Amino acid sequence: MADQNTLFPLVQKFLEHDMGTAAHTIESLPEEQAAAIFKSLPASLAVRLLKHLRISYAAALLKDADEVFLQELTSQLDPRLASSILMHLPADARERLTRHLSGRLKEQIGELLEYPQGSIGRIMTTDFLTFDKDTLAEEAIEKIRILAKKHFPLSYACVVAGQGGNAGAQSLAVVMRGIVMREIPQDKIFRLILKEGKLGAINGAVIGVVTALVAWIWYGNPYLGVVIGLGMLFNLIFAGFSGAAIPLLMKRLGFDPAQSSSIILTTVTDVMGFLAFLGFAVIFQHKLV
Repeated sequence: MADQNTLFPLVQKFLEHDMGTAAHTIESLPEEQAAAIFKSLPASLAVRLLKHLRISYAAALLKDADEVFLQELTSQLDPRLASSILMHLPADARERLTRHLSGRLKEQIGELLEYPQGSIGRIMTTDFLTFDKDTLAEEAIEKIRILAKKHFPLSYACVVAGQGGNAGAQSLAVVMRGIVMREIPQDKIFRLILKEGKLGAINGAVIGVVTALVAWIWYGNPYLGVVIGLGMLFNLIFAGFSGAAIPLLMKRLGFDPAQSSSIILTTVTDVMGFLAFLGFAVIFQHKLV
């Protein structure tokens, strides 16, 4: 037991350093050992870990937890996670956990469980803001900012992907016009693709800097700006190359580039946009939280 107690602080450091990897490691442990580690954690850290575990495994770790631990834990659970865990607990454990839920949390869980399994209602957020009629605009904006900062701004991933699609469409239009007008000789294909890639880099640098500054000012985190700026730069460079290369490649393969180039381009820029944003987010994850 002494050796185990010595290891607990190291486990906590591991969790704080890389929660996703730690959760995967814990899921690979025997259930008893994983449960012992889980119950040794502070409630705030345990709740963060629950969000990274499979729901069925999270329920297994909680089913035999003591009353004090459950009381501390439930005070920090959000309704969606709590409702999902409750549905995977055996009846006796579900009853014990429910006893420690606040009245408001019980009401929110009840509202979520009224929706069918797999429906959008089960996963919707219960976060909302109310304002008194005398609330000033400045006060309302501040409350909205506080709520927004509670969640990692993944909406920026959509901005990165969408902007890549726009940039790629511009390159695609230029090349399609060249194909139709027969203005692209074979010996200049590589130069054309390289040119569109350079334009993508210029657009990516300018738009990336602007978007990064907005994110930095809005969220107060310069590293979030770095993630968004780099993601935008990477995706727009790739969009420029792709927008020029895809129709030329389809023509070389004997397909009509006008029929499906835009579909392929949109798929490519969306995938690369999310990959770029989330990839840089992983690299800088310890600076984003």
